[in-house]
Amino acid sequence: EGRVRADPARVLMQRRLRLSSTFSVEYTHDNTGGVSHKHVDVRAVRGRGRSRLMEPVSEWIRWRFPAVRSLCPAALERRLRGERERLLLLDVRSAAEYEVSHLEGAVRIDPDTSDVGTVVKELGLTGGSEVKEVVCYCTAGYHASEMAERLDKALPPGRGSTRVYSLEGGLVSWANDGKPMVDSGGQTTALVHPYNKVWAQLLEPQYRAPL
Repeated sequence: EGRVRADPARVLMQRRLRLSSTFSVEYTHDNTGGVSHKHVDVRAVRGRGRSRLMEPVSEWIRWRFPAVRSLCPAALERRLRGERERLLLLDVRSAAEYEVSHLEGAVRIDPDTSDVGTVVKELGLTGGSEVKEVVCYCTAGYHASEMAERLDKALPPGRGSTRVYSLEGGLVSWANDGKPMVDSGGQTTALVHPYNKVWAQLLEPQYRAPL
């Protein structure tokens, strides 16, 4: 991990997430134009150490969506055990990904949906809703955070105490922690659709569904 100086205009063009056999994350750290740079070698990670790969990814997502609240897998699991009736789980992935595995009871929302206002109404998230917490998730957290941000802005003023969260690390972290999921038939499964070959590197090999 290091710190370098860079032209802010150039930094705006360089903010990106790169994944290959190694990957790095670059983003502005403050208003001075400084850039924080993190680098992880995928080939050097073994066993449960793959959770290390998610750290810079999650940090980059938090930087990209600073207003979005997040829940770690352990916190969501506790809520599911004790306050399930207060939760609405939203799966922000494609139908093909959802069919492979999802959190039980989750409602799928297309990540490319443009009419979030209609989604809010269809989900009953208007004033007087019994739902108090909405948790969005996707593969690694980006689309979920993006949707959480949009939903939070679309909720009506009289929404009461309803809060919107993103599951930090997405199904990658959830699966890597050995937490429960179901497939399209409602059967328990440990597999996750990895989205593509690049994101598959974040998953423990035994949890990767075939692409």
